[in-house]
Amino acid sequence: MKQGKKTRVRAIFIETLHRLAAIFHETLHRLAHTDRDGIELISDALENVKPVCEVAKVRIAGNIYDVPGVVDRDRQQTLAVSWILDGVIKSKKKSNNSSRLEECLFAQITDAYRKQGDVRKKKGGAS
Repeated sequence: MKQGKKTRVRAIFIETLHRLAAIFHETLHRLAHTDRDGIELISDALENVKPVCEVAKVRIAGNIYDVPGVVDRDRQQTLAVSWILDGVIKSKKKSNNSSRLEECLFAQITDAYRKQGDVRKKKGGAS
């Protein structure tokens, strides 16, 4: 979407939603006892990834200090989405572009839903 290919991104997102709905109803229904649709699962995945606080660098009297602060809700959402998309890009590069973007996005969302993966680790060390 950074290069203006919104229809392609929309198609990728819809494909991912269909995969989420199909896979989660088959596998996670037994594990998590859920009858949720793809949108609710993505919402839960984002909630699992959202940071609560972040560290800001503040310069006082020539010294730089790290000061923790609470993250606004809009920024939490923005950070969560950007971290998931960064994870998708990294996993696609790691697989030497052999896997499809839908598969990488699906993997990142399922990892975030299960509270696993690199995106979840990034939340713990948010800065």
